[in-house]
Amino acid sequence: MSVDRVALLREELEDRPADPFNDLLDRFRDYLDARNRSDRTVKNYMRLIRRYVDHANDLEPFERRHVDSFLARLKREGSGGVNQRWAYYVIRTFFRAMEHSWPFEKSEVPKAEDNEEVPVLQEEDMAAMEGVARERRSTAPKLGLKYHALVRLERAVGIRRIEMQNANIGDYFPAQGSRPAYLRVTTAKGGKTVMRPLDPVTAKALEDWVKVLRRQRSRPDKEALFVKGVRGPRISLRGLNYIFASIRDEAGVSESGAGFHAMRRGRVTASTREA
Repeated sequence: MSVDRVALLREELEDRPADPFNDLLDRFRDYLDARNRSDRTVKNYMRLIRRYVDHANDLEPFERRHVDSFLARLKREGSGGVNQRWAYYVIRTFFRAMEHSWPFEKSEVPKAEDNEEVPVLQEEDMAAMEGVARERRSTAPKLGLKYHALVRLERAVGIRRIEMQNANIGDYFPAQGSRPAYLRVTTAKGGKTVMRPLDPVTAKALEDWVKVLRRQRSRPDKEALFVKGVRGPRISLRGLNYIFASIRDEAGVSESGAGFHAMRRGRVTASTREA
């Protein structure tokens, strides 16, 4: 290619306008990163919002009509109610990050199908619950460590209640060398033994709680990873429900009927969507 042709191509590329949406997307990523959202969450949110702004094809995609049009498109493409609700909440987060008011009432959240009508906590709700659990360490140091370990483990791994109830101290393996920490879980469905890797924050929360347990020598169940109170018997399923409900209420999470399993659904839904 001649020197003149190269110069012409370079001038043409330099004259092309930059992607007008890049600034919005960069600002949204900064918003998510500043709030310590997980890499998985950032990836999923950014993918959805890129689709949304491309669909809106408008430099100011902050109008009700754009959201309605995008959700209608998802429905026509075969997305179920749960996925439409997730998209609705992600776009709402985008509006808030860009300091735009949300043009919908609570009653206008997309409805799930009859067989889909199950509460699914969003990432922002799970983050709020973890924040409450972490703060309890200052008012009730020992119990607070348990609450934080429970909520963090459920948010990061998403195991079932019975799997959490059955977990033993010996199922937790701290990080060693290049190998990450992990939790050995016997699955409620199928009874398989699986190894769930733990991120450093989750591993630290479990490690701190295990140290408390090991100092309580009079515990009736010395194997249990989670117990009633600090030195009681193995925690009950009802006890797990109570802890998560109290933390949910204190965090101001208003999702109707969102019990313990709603956090697992939120975690599993995010993992499935990424795949």
